Amino acid sequence: MKIYMYIDESGVLHKNDYYNIFLFGGICFINENLRNKCKWEYGKRELEIKNKYPNNKELKGNTLKNKHKKYLYSILNGEKTFIGKVNINKLKEIDWQRKKSIQKYKDWFLMMLIKEQVNNLIIKKEINVNEKNIFHIFVDNQNISIDEKNNLTKKINQEFFKGKYNNKKEFIKPIFNQFGKIKVKYVNSETNELIRAADILCNNKFNKIKEEKSIEGKHVIFSHP
Repeated sequence: MKIYMYIDESGVLHKNDYYNIFLFGGICFINENLRNKCKWEYGKRELEIKNKYPNNKELKGNTLKNKHKKYLYSILNGEKTFIGKVNINKLKEIDWQRKKSIQKYKDWFLMMLIKEQVNNLIIKKEINVNEKNIFHIFVDNQNISIDEKNNLTKKINQEFFKGKYNNKKEFIKPIFNQFGKIKVKYVNSETNELIRAADILCNNKFNKIKEEKSIEGKHVIFSHP
């Protein structure tokens, strides 16, 4: 079975961030036809409002009028979406002086968010742990090294298919009984409609948090710490 995920982020993971919030937002498809339909519909709606923003290379949530953001966001109402929320002022896991420490935490947090979404699908019996599953994970491009980009793939592989040892040297079994594949690709949002859709999702939730509104809904939420 093929599973597709498209993920973007909102906010800045920095100890002095004004809002003390960092978000990941993602869209998950377990059906290629549904993915293609959503991609087509999102692109179609973008074209309808593109002429309102002649100077924009792409339509990002932080540059659109609210009515246009709502118009694009409404496409996601029936899709599987997931949100990861970091409460920055409570973090103790990061050495803020080291860029690698910040990136390591982001990789761990994103892996845990993806794992939360997958576990939710397993509980709903939408993914079978006894089948070979192939995950295509698309993340908005980041200014990090190739080694750092490969770290996320390794972390997910370990959780999903290989298993790992905890601090007590006890083996923790992987989620899946069949060995599958993890394919993580960092892509430019200018060339990917569904990454831009994930951006709209993130922007929507980030603004709700700023306005002290709830982000609860049908989507899966993973919060830390």
